[in-house]
Amino acid sequence: MLATCVIQPIDMIKVRIQLGQGSAGEITKTMLKNEGIGAFYKGLSAGLLRQATFTTARLGTFRILTNKALGQ
Repeated sequence: MLATCVIQPIDMIKVRIQLGQGSAGEITKTMLKNEGIGAFYKGLSAGLLRQATFTTARLGTFRILTNKALGQ
């Protein structure tokens, strides 16, 4: 989840580059000027929910399969 928080601003800039809004520098300046620092973290709750769901499911499945493989 920490990685998601760190990567979120970079991912927001990447998406806007893909939408053709300019270069990374231009987009960063525009976002800060017009929308503030919070613009970089829009959608963070969805990313954190995804991580919580997928990571929990992955770890739970791993434990179950490991226990079956070890005969426990």
